[in-house]
Amino acid sequence: MSEWSSPVLYLIKPNGKSRLVCDYRKINAVTPDASLQLPTIDEIHDLLHSSKVLTTVDLDAAYHNIEIPPEDYKYSSFVTPDSQLVYKTIPQGSKRSPAAFCQVAKYIFDEFIISRLGYSSSF
Repeated sequence: MSEWSSPVLYLIKPNGKSRLVCDYRKINAVTPDASLQLPTIDEIHDLLHSSKVLTTVDLDAAYHNIEIPPEDYKYSSFVTPDSQLVYKTIPQGSKRSPAAFCQVAKYIFDEFIISRLGYSSSF
């Protein structure tokens, strides 16, 4: 059993479905903040001001597709009444999850922007 295992509970969403929620407060209390510099509106405007086409990307399930290294599984551990489990992808509720997701998205979209449009972002 991992010393970092977190308790879980089920919450009822407004649509009546339930959601599994991991209580990561114990590990979040000792996890250093992730420093992540987000682009300003001016930087985004400067990058896109001469674009002819603007599109959106559906990232609904993208968050749960980013794998975490096996040596870090112990930090995503959670316990249910029946067993102990681990997330193998970035869990919601972990302090550094949003920054990790943004870093991956930045890497992917920077490569796309540079290869397709010839731009290089500074953020």
